[in-house]
Amino acid sequence: MSAPYMTASDAMSRLSDFNIDHEGKVAVGHVRTASDRLDRLGPYLGEKYSATQARQFPRSVQLDGELAGAVPDPIKDWIALEAWKRASPNENAEVASTTLAGAGGVVYARPLKHVAQTSQEGILARYQEIRVKFA
Repeated sequence: MSAPYMTASDAMSRLSDFNIDHEGKVAVGHVRTASDRLDRLGPYLGEKYSATQARQFPRSVQLDGELAGAVPDPIKDWIALEAWKRASPNENAEVASTTLAGAGGVVYARPLKHVAQTSQEGILARYQEIRVKFA
Protein backbone atom coordinates (compact mmCIF):
# COMPACT_ATOMS: atom_id res chain seq x y z
CA MET A 1 0.00 0.00 0.00
CA SER A 2 1.47 3.36 -1.04
CA ALA A 3 1.69 6.27 1.36
CA PRO A 4 -0.83 9.05 0.70
CA TYR A 5 0.30 12.25 -0.98
CA MET A 6 -0.08 14.22 2.27
CA THR A 7 -1.04 13.89 5.91
CA ALA A 8 -4.58 14.38 7.19
CA SER A 9 -3.33 17.50 8.97
CA ASP A 10 -2.01 18.95 5.69
CA ALA A 11 -5.35 18.19 4.01
CA MET A 12 -7.30 19.94 6.77
CA SER A 13 -5.00 22.96 6.51
CA ARG A 14 -5.72 23.22 2.78
CA LEU A 15 -9.46 22.87 3.43
CA SER A 16 -9.27 25.71 5.95
CA ASP A 17 -7.58 27.83 3.25
CA PHE A 18 -10.72 27.21 1.14
CA ASN A 19 -13.00 28.20 4.04
CA ILE A 20 -14.33 24.65 4.29
CA ASP A 21 -15.28 23.71 7.83
CA HIS A 22 -13.90 20.17 7.98
CA GLU A 23 -14.57 19.84 11.74
CA GLY A 24 -11.47 17.68 12.06
CA LYS A 25 -13.24 14.84 10.23
CA VAL A 26 -10.50 14.12 7.68
CA ALA A 27 -8.41 11.09 8.69
CA VAL A 28 -5.39 9.47 7.09
CA GLY A 29 -7.66 6.78 5.58
CA HIS A 30 -9.65 9.44 3.72
CA VAL A 31 -6.44 10.97 2.37
CA ARG A 32 -5.11 7.56 1.32
CA THR A 33 -8.37 6.73 -0.47
CA ALA A 34 -8.31 10.13 -2.20
CA SER A 35 -4.68 9.53 -3.22
CA ASP A 36 -5.58 6.11 -4.63
CA ARG A 37 -8.51 7.59 -6.58
CA LEU A 38 -6.32 10.31 -8.07
CA ASP A 39 -3.82 7.72 -9.26
CA ARG A 40 -6.59 5.79 -11.06
CA LEU A 41 -7.94 8.86 -12.90
CA GLY A 42 -5.05 9.15 -15.37
CA PRO A 43 -3.52 9.06 -17.83
CA TYR A 44 -1.62 12.21 -16.91
CA LEU A 45 0.73 14.40 -18.91
CA GLY A 46 4.32 13.17 -19.15
CA GLU A 47 5.73 10.28 -17.20
CA LYS A 48 6.29 9.65 -13.52
CA TYR A 49 9.14 11.85 -12.34
CA SER A 50 11.03 8.78 -11.14
CA ALA A 51 10.63 5.27 -12.47
CA THR A 52 10.64 3.96 -8.89
CA GLN A 53 7.90 6.18 -7.43
CA ALA A 54 4.69 4.43 -6.38
CA ARG A 55 2.28 7.33 -7.01
CA GLN A 56 1.42 9.10 -10.28
CA PHE A 57 2.76 12.46 -9.08
CA PRO A 58 5.18 14.19 -9.38
CA ARG A 59 5.38 14.07 -13.18
CA SER A 60 8.14 14.71 -15.72
CA VAL A 61 6.13 17.67 -17.02
CA GLN A 62 5.68 20.80 -14.90
CA LEU A 63 3.01 23.43 -15.55
CA ASP A 64 3.17 27.16 -14.79
CA GLY A 65 6.49 27.22 -12.96
CA GLU A 66 5.87 24.16 -10.78
CA LEU A 67 8.94 22.68 -9.14
CA ALA A 68 10.46 19.58 -10.75
CA GLY A 69 10.13 16.55 -8.50
CA ALA A 70 7.37 18.06 -6.35
CA VAL A 71 3.66 17.23 -6.22
CA PRO A 72 1.90 20.34 -7.61
CA ASP A 73 -0.18 22.39 -5.17
CA PRO A 74 -3.35 22.05 -7.29
CA ILE A 75 -3.01 18.26 -7.06
CA LYS A 76 -2.68 18.54 -3.28
CA ASP A 77 -5.82 20.72 -3.30
CA TRP A 78 -7.66 18.04 -5.30
CA ILE A 79 -6.67 15.38 -2.78
CA ALA A 80 -7.76 17.53 0.18
CA LEU A 81 -11.16 18.18 -1.44
CA GLU A 82 -11.62 14.49 -2.25
CA ALA A 83 -10.64 13.46 1.28
CA TRP A 84 -13.15 15.96 2.69
CA LYS A 85 -15.92 14.62 0.44
CA ARG A 86 -15.17 11.09 1.67
CA ALA A 87 -15.05 12.21 5.31
CA SER A 88 -18.36 14.09 4.99
CA PRO A 89 -20.65 11.83 2.93
CA ASN A 90 -23.83 13.65 3.99
CA GLU A 91 -22.52 17.22 3.68
CA ASN A 92 -25.04 19.18 1.61
CA ALA A 93 -24.73 22.61 3.18
CA GLU A 94 -25.04 25.52 0.79
CA VAL A 95 -22.48 28.30 0.76
CA ALA A 96 -22.91 31.94 -0.15
CA SER A 97 -19.39 32.32 -1.51
CA THR A 98 -16.08 30.54 -1.69
CA THR A 99 -12.54 30.94 -2.98
CA LEU A 100 -12.21 27.43 -4.39
CA ALA A 101 -9.60 27.24 -7.14
CA GLY A 102 -9.31 30.99 -7.29
CA ALA A 103 -13.01 31.60 -7.83
CA GLY A 104 -12.50 34.87 -5.94
CA GLY A 105 -15.77 35.14 -4.05
CA VAL A 106 -18.10 33.96 -6.78
CA VAL A 107 -21.55 33.38 -5.32
CA TYR A 108 -22.75 29.80 -5.40
CA ALA A 109 -26.25 28.62 -4.57
CA ARG A 110 -25.34 24.95 -4.69
CA PRO A 111 -24.27 22.42 -2.11
CA LEU A 112 -20.61 22.81 -1.17
CA LYS A 113 -19.87 19.28 -2.42
CA HIS A 114 -20.99 20.34 -5.91
CA VAL A 115 -18.66 23.34 -5.76
CA ALA A 116 -15.81 21.06 -4.63
CA GLN A 117 -16.51 18.60 -7.47
CA THR A 118 -16.52 21.37 -10.07
CA SER A 119 -13.24 22.71 -8.71
CA GLN A 120 -11.69 19.23 -8.78
CA GLU A 121 -12.69 18.71 -12.41
CA GLY A 122 -10.99 21.96 -13.37
CA ILE A 123 -7.84 21.04 -11.46
CA LEU A 124 -7.45 17.61 -13.06
CA ALA A 125 -8.23 18.78 -16.58
CA ARG A 126 -4.91 20.62 -16.66
CA TYR A 127 -2.93 17.47 -15.88
CA GLN A 128 -4.79 14.77 -17.78
CA GLU A 129 -3.81 13.61 -21.24
CA ILE A 130 -6.47 14.16 -23.87
CA ARG A 131 -7.39 11.02 -25.70
CA VAL A 132 -9.57 11.35 -28.77
CA LYS A 133 -11.82 8.46 -29.65
CA PHE A 134 -12.92 8.03 -33.23
CA ALA A 135 -16.17 6.32 -34.03
